[in-house]
Amino acid sequence: MPIQVEHLTHTYMPGSPFSAVALNDVSLTIEDGELIGLLGHTGSGKTTLVQHLNGLIKPTSGRVVVDGLDLTQKGVSLLEVRKKVGLVFQYPEYQLFEETVARDIAFGPRNMGLDAEEIDRRVRGAMLQVGLNYDEVAERSPFELSGGQMRRVAIAGVLAMRPRVLILDEPTAGLDPAGRNSILQMIRDLHAAGGLTVIMVSHSMDEVAENVDRIIVLADAGVVMSGTPHEVFSRAQELQDVGLNVPQVTQVAMDLRRRGVAVDPAVYTVDQLRQALSDYPCAWEVRDPEPEEYPQVPVQLKNNWLTRPLNMVTEMYSLPAYGSVDPNPLMAPFFILFYGIMMADMGYGLLMMLASVVVLRRMRPKGTMSHFFGLLGLCGVSTFLMGAVTGGFFGDMIPQVLKILNPESTFV
Repeated sequence: MPIQVEHLTHTYMPGSPFSAVALNDVSLTIEDGELIGLLGHTGSGKTTLVQHLNGLIKPTSGRVVVDGLDLTQKGVSLLEVRKKVGLVFQYPEYQLFEETVARDIAFGPRNMGLDAEEIDRRVRGAMLQVGLNYDEVAERSPFELSGGQMRRVAIAGVLAMRPRVLILDEPTAGLDPAGRNSILQMIRDLHAAGGLTVIMVSHSMDEVAENVDRIIVLADAGVVMSGTPHEVFSRAQELQDVGLNVPQVTQVAMDLRRRGVAVDPAVYTVDQLRQALSDYPCAWEVRDPEPEEYPQVPVQLKNNWLTRPLNMVTEMYSLPAYGSVDPNPLMAPFFILFYGIMMADMGYGLLMMLASVVVLRRMRPKGTMSHFFGLLGLCGVSTFLMGAVTGGFFGDMIPQVLKILNPESTFV
């Protein structure tokens, strides 16, 4: 069932100060069984165009012919046209309103005047087409389902009318990656089953590139490109000029081309890029190295006088695979004892300082006691400083000692 659009022009609010031309002299043909991607930036006229295809709005001039029926002619049954061309709006789940999933899907067939047996048959068939289990969800409220399931219900409601053309306006908008991939797989399956022409409106280059047979690009109220994905994405600069990008894979191929790698810059899937690189005479293989290929890099220890004890004890018992620092384990007790005494001196000195400050400020002793606690504070300061200076001095000497014991040890 071909669709022909001939010199279609649509102007919103013509003759008013708010007049806007959404489509200007658009002509195109959609053949039976095609899977088409309709691309364009926001405001390019995508939604306006697809609403003409089932007679939802009328053109200002030009005509739309669906299966031989001119939608602009008087007396044409739009109900018959809409039986043939099903339109799923963006965020279709917002249009669900019935109490159960089955009743919502049956709404269209019921309004077609079908009997109960045929309606039930169509509901079950549509649910099967979109991957919904009738026994599990038919009697549930559609508002209890996930966003992806609600969208499937809305699409099933259109499929239950048995259209020959299915138009999907931004079918993956607002879905998470898993939901988006699921809906795209469903669209591919619907088309692969045969007998259905699918038109997918989108602004996502990656989605369209991997799922359609032909791309139509709209910009400035008209068609600027039409062709296979390879033909369209080979004109990357023209796409960018009209405010669109190319798929990420195509961007990678273009960057490689600019760097001298002779690959086709119009590839648009990962498999195509992998094949292009495998055909390139200087292609490389990306793989994980074997364990023995990992270089043995000496450990670089960030040391200061306060962190050296922890670093040294850690490195003494570390596995060889993690570095080459291997101090003599016999020196471990000496290091631990030395740093223990140093930290005890500093702690003792700090304690004396705090005690003297508290007593002098709170109890305010007189005479001899005042002198005693003053001297205690001075002793605390000197003890603290002695521990710190001694630690720093010996801490700087320890790496030199270890360097002699193990020349491969590295300290920074």
